[in-house]
Amino acid sequence: MSLPENFLIQLEQYGELSAGERTVFLVIFGRDLSRVQATQELILSESSLSTYLTGIYKKFKISGCGPTKENRLREFLIKRFSQAQSLALSTPDSLKPTINELVQEMR
Repeated sequence: MSLPENFLIQLEQYGELSAGERTVFLVIFGRDLSRVQATQELILSESSLSTYLTGIYKKFKISGCGPTKENRLREFLIKRFSQAQSLALSTPDSLKPTINELVQEMR
């Protein structure tokens, strides 16, 4: 399951990632590419990709070995996304800003 990029970049941990880690994070979890596809897309070696992923896992406090880390992070992200969706759906319309309010904020 790919996750919306705007959701991924709003995560607190995203701000802690290096530029390379951010790119790998968005490609693997935002576009749902496999490791092989990601290395081809980003023109990275498997070793470089693994290094970036290790940094990502550390910043998201994901422990374990091998592919289980990727699965655990994906499950964590899906859970957070579902929670965010539920919260957005349960917010009363009276609390949601109108388009006019948003335009005023921009001015």
